[in-house]
Amino acid sequence: SIAPGAELFFATETPGTAGLLQAIEDLSQAGVDIIVDDVTRPAAYPFQDDEVAVAVKRASDAGILYFTSSGNTGNALNGRASSYEADYRSGTGPVLREGYMDLHLFDDNSWGNTLIANASIVCLFWSDPIGASANDYDLYVYDANLNLVNYSADFQDGNGFPIECVFGVEYTQILVVMRDEGAERRAIHLAVSGGDYQPGMLFTTAGGIRGHQGSAGAFAVAATSAAGQTTPFTPESRVEAFSTDGFRRILFEADGTPITPGDFSLSGGELRRKPDITAADGVATNVPGFESFFGTSAAAPNAAGIAALMLQANRDLTPAQVREIFAETAIDIEAPGIDPNSGNGIVMATAVLQYLLQTKSISTMGPLAGIALA
Repeated sequence: SIAPGAELFFATETPGTAGLLQAIEDLSQAGVDIIVDDVTRPAAYPFQDDEVAVAVKRASDAGILYFTSSGNTGNALNGRASSYEADYRSGTGPVLREGYMDLHLFDDNSWGNTLIANASIVCLFWSDPIGASANDYDLYVYDANLNLVNYSADFQDGNGFPIECVFGVEYTQILVVMRDEGAERRAIHLAVSGGDYQPGMLFTTAGGIRGHQGSAGAFAVAATSAAGQTTPFTPESRVEAFSTDGFRRILFEADGTPITPGDFSLSGGELRRKPDITAADGVATNVPGFESFFGTSAAAPNAAGIAALMLQANRDLTPAQVREIFAETAIDIEAPGIDPNSGNGIVMATAVLQYLLQTKSISTMGPLAGIALA
């Protein structure tokens, strides 16, 4: 245990958004100091804080340190990304259907994005406010012979949700994004989830983090491997190839108000530098089946444990102060400064405690509440 003096609480999440929201509320009401989860949601929105992201920000504003795994959908630097994000680019192609104005052109002017792995679900998002989309975009899936095999074509008329999802898509099938007549151009985001999805599509980009991992109140945690490490981490350390990357562009306030009215492209809005930090995975545990625990699901509780030590040293630290200390003490890896793969870099228990000692911020406290969501 990183922080053996911590008192642990657990909230068993009922599947779905409502269950996660209830777990956050229950732990907050229990008076915890730290929450850590490893929940990723296929339908989590990229361009606006959804209700879970809002709940995370509310917990942070109340003084709770909220840690969440960045996800295991891969990053573009390592060629393992499973998302694609771009401003809509009008074009045509052999599968353009009647009633649609045009379709999106991917890289190389391709009218489709070929799946290079099986996936349980692919979701299309575009930059309209949640629950108030008046621009109708649809997602179609074709086989290699251009036969239609799947589609999602809900109608958005001003009260719709800017999302279309298809299920059970397969290797070599082709994803096509079509824009209905009268729909304005928006930024789009395609996300592959489940299955053997790294990389998920022929054309991918950075920016896989979305949903509550992109909340301003969250500590989104990337992973770097400690497996077999006999020496400390160094600036030459790297994130795991499966660790989900950022950054995250937010174009709407939580209530749906545009951040940059009239500009709904990837040059507008607010850029959030997510993930925030990186922590170790591949650590040894005594839990059956997790003797070597890999994934950002392992990295997030390691970072939360370091935060617990910090609160044991100084009970009065705020989320903003913890964020600042992490930034000051992390081992800078990947690109210099805050980067889309590692955030501020690898957080280290020794470094943060030395920082607190040097700034004479030590105070005595009793047991701490440390939290893990199942």
